Amino acid sequence: RQLVEPEKIRAHIATVFSYHDLLDRVKIVLLSGITDEVFDKACKAIAVQCEAQHIPYYHIPFFYGTHTPDIRTAMKVEELSTHIQQVMQEFLQPQETP
Repeated sequence: RQLVEPEKIRAHIATVFSYHDLLDRVKIVLLSGITDEVFDKACKAIAVQCEAQHIPYYHIPFFYGTHTPDIRTAMKVEELSTHIQQVMQEFLQPQETP
């Protein structure tokens, strides 16, 4: 992982975020448990892409019971709760069949 050139990381993430048919359905991005320094550039690139696409982004500790206080802090609980409620309300709306 450390040998991957930063430009290749950015290019790969830019490619993923160029699939607009997919991104139109992405309502929130959670990165969980990716805390090693080797991932810093990739996480930053993902955060930048999410911001550019107006997709709520949260980088949180690994989902594990003992991490609950840190997860709650990182998730900005009320803000994330609002985003999740919005996503679920949209998901539960009846869909027209093409």
